[in-house]
Amino acid sequence: MAKLIVRTWRDEKFRELLETDPKAAFDEMGVPTPADNVTFNVHFASADNYHLVIPAAPKVLTLDDADLIAIARSGEQLVFPSVLAC
Repeated sequence: MAKLIVRTWRDEKFRELLETDPKAAFDEMGVPTPADNVTFNVHFASADNYHLVIPAAPKVLTLDDADLIAIARSGEQLVFPSVLAC
């Protein structure tokens, strides 16, 4: 995902592709995507506007706190662009 972000910052044509056809942009970068019926919404943050996306809850009916924490930790870490160096 980091390579996709950096390419988006550096390549205006790729940024336009990501905005208009995210699946094609993911394919171009070799990023696997789920089934064709999944919709992608790409949002570009700015210096004063960030987006926080909360994943859908797991479909498992019974999870204890340890299970929920393990699931939450399995995703990518929160990274703010201001702390990344290209």
